[in-house]
Amino acid sequence: MKRLFCALFLLVVISGCATTSTSEKALTGKRSRATHVLEEQNAVETNKAKEAFERGLEAYRMGKDLEAMQDFSLALRHLRACDRQANTIMHAATQEMMQVASISAFRYVPDEAFKLFLLYQEMQNSYAALDYEKLRQLSDNFYRQASVVKDMTAQAKQQRLKALSEEVSSGMRTLQKEHAAAFEMYPKIYVVKPGDTLPGIAARHEIYNDSYMWPLIYKANRDQIKDPMVIYVGQDLKIPRDISVDEIIEARREAGAPDPEKIPSGAYVPKKGG
Repeated sequence: MKRLFCALFLLVVISGCATTSTSEKALTGKRSRATHVLEEQNAVETNKAKEAFERGLEAYRMGKDLEAMQDFSLALRHLRACDRQANTIMHAATQEMMQVASISAFRYVPDEAFKLFLLYQEMQNSYAALDYEKLRQLSDNFYRQASVVKDMTAQAKQQRLKALSEEVSSGMRTLQKEHAAAFEMYPKIYVVKPGDTLPGIAARHEIYNDSYMWPLIYKANRDQIKDPMVIYVGQDLKIPRDISVDEIIEARREAGAPDPEKIPSGAYVPKKGG
C-alpha cells in the first residue's frame, strides 16, 4: 500500500510538471532564445521522468519491486532537473543583488534599491511556490529595475564627487594656482560609467592619458576587482597618484605596450619631490 501511494504521488507530480511545460511552450515566442532552450530541456527531462515512471509502474504490477524502485528513483532525478531553469534564474538574480549592494546602491538611491529588493523577495517566493511562470515575469522586471538602480547610483556618486570637488576647490582658493589646478585635473577617485573598461579609464586625459597604464588601477582596486575584464557601473575606483616611473613602466609592460620604457609625452607622470 505504501508503494502504491508513492507511485500515485509521483504520477500527480509528473502530470503537473508536464502540464506546466505544455502551457509554457505557448509563450516561448515572447521570451529570449536562452529561455526557450531551457524550457526545451525541461520538456526533455519531463518526458524522461514520465517514461521512467511508466516503466516503474509496469514493474510494480509484475511484482518486480527492485526494478520498480530503480525506475521511480530515476523518474525523481529527472523531475529534479525540471526546475533547473528556476535555479539558474535565482542564482543570477542573487549575483545581481550582490553587485548592487557592492556599489552602495542602498546608500545612494535607497528607494529604488529597496524596490529592487522587493522584486527579489517576490522572486524567492515564486521559486519556493514552484510558480516558474511568475518567476520569469518577475525576472524581467527585476533586471530592468537593476539597470535603473545602477545608472542612478553612478549618477548620484558623480554628483557627490562633483559637490565634494567644488567644496575642496573653494577651500583651496588661497593656495597657489598650480596646486589647485593639479588637484582638479588629476582626481584620485573615478566612478565607473556605462561602457567603461580599465584601459578606457586609464586613457582618459584626467586619469593617465595612456591606456597601457590600466594595471595601476587594477592593482589599487584588487579588493573589488577580481577580473580586470569585469567592472561594474557605479564602482568607486582608486586612481594611484603616488607612483614612480618604474611602476609606470612595469604597468605598461604588463599591459603589453610595444615599448614600455617609452612613456608617451602626454601621459601622467608624477612630479619629482611630490
